[in-house]
Amino acid sequence: MDYIETRPPVSEADIEDLIARLESVKTSNIDGVVLSNLVRLCNECGLKKSELIDLSVGDVANGGVVGDVMQIGGTEVSLSRQAMQVLQDHIDYLKKNGYQMHPTKPLFPTRKKVRYSAKTLNNNLKEA
Repeated sequence: MDYIETRPPVSEADIEDLIARLESVKTSNIDGVVLSNLVRLCNECGLKKSELIDLSVGDVANGGVVGDVMQIGGTEVSLSRQAMQVLQDHIDYLKKNGYQMHPTKPLFPTRKKVRYSAKTLNNNLKEA
């Protein structure tokens, strides 16, 4: 009988270490804080990479304020208090650093203020 080989779970300490390392990365293409917040939300909400890069500002916030639900592909998903705080801190960071807050703009933009593609995200994570 064949078995699926799985990876061992990643510890919370390892995730926090990765997030801390990503936060300090600043290149012409990578804003480490945006990238670290993407990883933080992935860990907090268990979202897939494609779901995260498809999120727009309007999916989680109205007028710069994060609500208790977010839209993922047309479906409302409830947010924990901790996830709401991660998202609010992220929205505040985007506003403070000149990213556009229009509802259709990407929630996790590249340094060039465009939406990540799966390939670009993979490359940036490897580079960082």
